[in-house]
Amino acid sequence: LFFPIELHDGEIAGLIWVDAPVDGRRPSDDTLRLLEIFANLAAIAIENARLYQAEQRYAAELEQRVAERTAELAAQSRRLQAILDSAGESIQIMDRDGRVLYVNPAAERLTGFTAAEVVGHSTRFIAGNVSLQDRTLQDALLNGRSWSGVVANQRKDGTVYDSAITLTPLVDADGQVTGAVALCRDITPLKELERLKNQFVARIGHELRTPVANLKLYLDLLKRGKPERWPTYLATLASETDRLRRLIDSFLEMSQLDAGALLIRPTTFDLNQLLIDTREDVAPQAAERGLTLTVETAAALPPVTTDRSLIAQALARLLDNALKYTPPGGHIHLSTGVRDENGQRWVTLAVSDDGPGLSAEDQVHLYERFYRGEAARTLKVPGAGLGLPIAAAILQQLDGRLTVDNQAGQGTTFTMQLKAWRPEAHETPGD
Repeated sequence: LFFPIELHDGEIAGLIWVDAPVDGRRPSDDTLRLLEIFANLAAIAIENARLYQAEQRYAAELEQRVAERTAELAAQSRRLQAILDSAGESIQIMDRDGRVLYVNPAAERLTGFTAAEVVGHSTRFIAGNVSLQDRTLQDALLNGRSWSGVVANQRKDGTVYDSAITLTPLVDADGQVTGAVALCRDITPLKELERLKNQFVARIGHELRTPVANLKLYLDLLKRGKPERWPTYLATLASETDRLRRLIDSFLEMSQLDAGALLIRPTTFDLNQLLIDTREDVAPQAAERGLTLTVETAAALPPVTTDRSLIAQALARLLDNALKYTPPGGHIHLSTGVRDENGQRWVTLAVSDDGPGLSAEDQVHLYERFYRGEAARTLKVPGAGLGLPIAAAILQQLDGRLTVDNQAGQGTTFTMQLKAWRPEAHETPGD
């Protein structure tokens, strides 16, 4: 006898085969019902086994998918973390109440606070007086808009800086604002640059006004004046024209230095010879002002390799200062020398005068552009306050130094220091 094992969907999963009885008699109806029940139970068992196997396969597939998705999310998280950590600008994440949830390394560098010090605390640590409770800011964030502004902030060490902040809302799946991401950028250098630009433009206008007014005045006098006065007018016009040219040259030099556009043409030369040449150029001016000009050149002075023209310009600025501030009958001394410092040999060129010297306040602002010292104001010495800043900037770009030795009321010595030329530093491989 054969009994089919039929599943609920009609599929025949197998057969139950019953051998014929030994006595050859037909099985009773009860026996047949039992066999039929057994076949049905076998079908149920097979279906359950198949369901279990299917569940196991699905569970394994689901586990694999979860593992793959988890690995993918972990990789995305690592990429996002790497992006945040390597970002050059300060990034902070905060909750709806303004508590810090995360700060990147750039934020730590900007504020001086570590992540451990600010996470869980108010954003005032990192965003100055910006608060998520601010009405204008709240309105923007709650409506899904970003907010931008500039605030003054304070670092951990107490220093103040200007920060440009952009806040972008974070929303959940239901569209509810859960917090914000703050991008902060230190714009203090930009503000300082803007201040210097405005100061520069204002000073240009101020400094140019006087020579231009004088030029106009003496041109008018030349038109209406008597011929015998023309030589005086022409001399004044020439003087004011030279003054105007010097001012414009100073402004252009300062602009080139600020832009890093100074063209440097290095050559190897002797500072002693430069000093001698310079003395010949300025001797007439010194004599005209009643000043004694002396030169002292060091023996066996090492040569220097730098831009001779720029060094001459820096020297001219220092000499112009000495000529302006040394009183009649005074003395200007030019000298060269050598000094060794930490294995480096420096060639020096000094300009000394016996003028009024520098006050303590002057020394604080010594290389500040447009600064006019106490002596300049007292003696009404003309100038734009750019000579020393230009000289110092030139020396800095030529990898040199400008130092000052001052005795108030007795005079000042400015010393240019340049690295001595070393033959071994200029040898090529195989020499």
